[in-house]
Amino acid sequence: NVCGSTAVEDECGVCGGDNSSCADCAGTPNGTAVEDCAGVCGGDAVVGGCDNVCGSTAVEDECGVCGGDGSSCAGGDVVCTDLPTDDNTLYVDASGVVYYNFTSTVAGFQFNIDGTTMTGASGGAAASAGFTVSAGGSTALGFSFTGATIAAGSGVLTELALAGTPTGLSGIVLSDSSSNETTGSTSTTLCVESSSGGDTGGDTCASGVFDCAGVCDGTAVEDCAGVCGGDSVEDCAGVCGGDAVVGGCDNVCGSTAVEDECGVCGGDGSTCASLSCSDLPAGDNTLYLAADGTVYYNFTTTVAGFQFNVDGTTMTGAAGGDAASAGFTVSAGGSTALGFSFTGATIAAGSGVLTELTLAGEPTGLSGIVLSDSASSDVTGSTSTAELCEE
Repeated sequence: NVCGSTAVEDECGVCGGDNSSCADCAGTPNGTAVEDCAGVCGGDAVVGGCDNVCGSTAVEDECGVCGGDGSSCAGGDVVCTDLPTDDNTLYVDASGVVYYNFTSTVAGFQFNIDGTTMTGASGGAAASAGFTVSAGGSTALGFSFTGATIAAGSGVLTELALAGTPTGLSGIVLSDSSSNETTGSTSTTLCVESSSGGDTGGDTCASGVFDCAGVCDGTAVEDCAGVCGGDSVEDCAGVCGGDAVVGGCDNVCGSTAVEDECGVCGGDGSTCASLSCSDLPAGDNTLYLAADGTVYYNFTTTVAGFQFNVDGTTMTGAAGGDAASAGFTVSAGGSTALGFSFTGATIAAGSGVLTELTLAGEPTGLSGIVLSDSASSDVTGSTSTAELCEE
């Protein structure tokens, strides 16, 4: 509407336009051409294969290995210290030692033990990395609340306490730091200590684990300055050789926060007045327990993982609640429960029922509460809620 103007609308409806605002990848206004996964306009390449790569036709071999040649499960014993190098998976020996061959960095694992049951797990690369490992019945799972990982390579993952002799592993799931599943074979048979089924003997390293000094099963490690056997460590501020320390009840670098009379870190004492399960303190990112085993939450931020101990009794399971709705894996046995998602799912800020525990008796509260976000940062408010909430 300008005096003397001859401007008209282009094919995109833009006054005085050049048709570029609605052009497809071929430059056609309002066209339908799109780029394929290879970046070719109008191309027909698609993501395919078991490795989900553009143009791939890879398939799983008879061993369940994507693009494999069938050698990882070929006849003959699999040697625990010489696992197939192209298979990102786990093996167990007759004594309960779980061995790994990781073709990429691993941030979480889960597996079932076949032929027997287990009562615990300890040691190995999982413990060295600071992983939380829960093992009971037929299922074990491990991950880190701090975002720690286990690097590509091979060695001993953990050592299981077994009730009998196992026959292998199944239901194997491995994930990376982005919660992407990276599993190779999802089930494996027993591995043996040598190709003849016995002790390797001689000068070989039975565990296949060498320290930074090249000593089999040695304890030497590199310090933060890269010195093998050195004593430099990072302080809480991430400074190698620094002197900053974690302080306060919130375990924050340099903090001086203390718990109030209600057990709330940095609190003002208001949270332990008569507590209703449906009206939890709005400013405290934590969990509460009712007498019937229902776990209630008040989250001030999105939560991607949780852990807690139940006080006064033990538990045999957990089900339902928003943890189940979000697709979390929840392990609850004895006094400890933990939950997280292999797919990166979270529970939004708010309040409600987290899960419902099966208890052996009357509880007195929760302790050892840990909440983490999607970046594996600790976002816990009160680490213990010593009184039951009333429904």
